[in-house]
Amino acid sequence: MSDTALVARTIEAAATVVSRDGTHIVVETERTAGCASCAAKSGCGTAAIGSVLGKKASRLRMVNDIDARVGDRVVLVLPETALLRAAIVAYILPVLAMIVAAATVAGLGAGDLGAGLAAVLGLGAGLLFARHGATAPFVLTSLGGAFLRKA
Repeated sequence: MSDTALVARTIEAAATVVSRDGTHIVVETERTAGCASCAAKSGCGTAAIGSVLGKKASRLRMVNDIDARVGDRVVLVLPETALLRAAIVAYILPVLAMIVAAATVAGLGAGDLGAGLAAVLGLGAGLLFARHGATAPFVLTSLGGAFLRKA
């Protein structure tokens, strides 16, 4: 696949600049589900959860290479490959941590109860690590080059 095809496959989200500090800005986006236009919304768990939790704003710290100012509307552009990498971190990492912890403890002869406890602790540690990784300021650029453009 050519580089042009990869660049064309992006996900975009509107954002507002909420603060500016030197070469960085903090942008705020709103999480929205596509539930309003989805034909399956009546039987979908995401729609039900979204209606209870409502919209939640996300703040991201980004390099200000477009000279944006506080209050400016910008567009966060994220390559689809970065989203795939983020999903791997969020879903696969905790499961792998659970399996490794359980296998390690079982290999040490701790028995089923010990392996089960280690699995729960490994899953918890994997979830915490994935959550920290998902909220770290550098995660978007390290996952594949998110960038901003003026709206």
